[in-house]
Amino acid sequence: APLKKHYCSIWYLWCHASHVKTHPLLSSMVMMLTMMKMGGVAAAAATSTTCATLTSPVGPIVVVTQAEGVSLINFAHRVDPDNHSQGDGSAKGAELLRETQQQLNEYFSGTRRDFTVPVAFPSDATPFQRQVWGALQDIPFGVTHSYKDIAVAIGNPKAVRAVGMANNRNPVSIIVPCHRVIGKDGSLVGYGGGLDKKTELLRLEEVDVVDGKVLH
Repeated sequence: APLKKHYCSIWYLWCHASHVKTHPLLSSMVMMLTMMKMGGVAAAAATSTTCATLTSPVGPIVVVTQAEGVSLINFAHRVDPDNHSQGDGSAKGAELLRETQQQLNEYFSGTRRDFTVPVAFPSDATPFQRQVWGALQDIPFGVTHSYKDIAVAIGNPKAVRAVGMANNRNPVSIIVPCHRVIGKDGSLVGYGGGLDKKTELLRLEEVDVVDGKVLH
């Protein structure tokens, strides 16, 4: 704090007393502060948009990207607007955001079944969660699998409950289609976005859902 105050005093002198420019030490320090200030402006100008809210048939959806891939797709009512990532602000992330929005729009309009944008799972995701989310990406459009099916697919048939928990923590909804996972009796069981959203997404994919159950 004292150092910051000292820098602010130097800046004040620079702006209000021209003779300060003749002092070598103050002159060099002011020059450094000026470059830092200019650098901050340049960095801010270079920041690209990597977070957006997309209007969809199932309600507003928040999409966040970074250079490595899509890091978040979630229903707006589940996202704290003051406490979630805005992405990395990179040009590559911004380009990916535009592509993701386009692919989601195509999905909702019925002209796309598969997503090609890369996904960037959180760095603190466990190996088990990554296994489950990877298995979800293998479920085709318009097809449903049970939690047991996923457990078997990852080579851990007894981990049905754990699969359910990992499914619930999926950070990239729709593209990583956790909505295609149902109970072994066909019941929808649960969905973080709400069973109404799960029903709408499945019906969008021409899956027959009646009274909270998938008809096989």
